[in-house]
Amino acid sequence: MLTNEQIRHAASLDRFEVRRVVANLSSRGLILIRGYDKRCGITASGRDALAVWPRAYGRLGADA
Repeated sequence: MLTNEQIRHAASLDRFEVRRVVANLSSRGLILIRGYDKRCGITASGRDALAVWPRAYGRLGADA
C-alpha cells in the first residue's frame, strides 16, 4: 500500500497529476484507496488488467 506522496516520487509526477491518476484508477476499480490513511493498493481487477495489458498499465518490477 502506497501513499500519494510515495507514488508522486516514484513516478515523478506533480501532486495534481497524482490525484487525477489515482482518482481515475480508483473509479475504474483498479486500485483501492484506504480511507483513514489514504493509502492505495492494487485490486484483483488491477492485477488482471496489468497481466493482460502490461503496455497500457506498465509492468511492476520491470527493468527499463
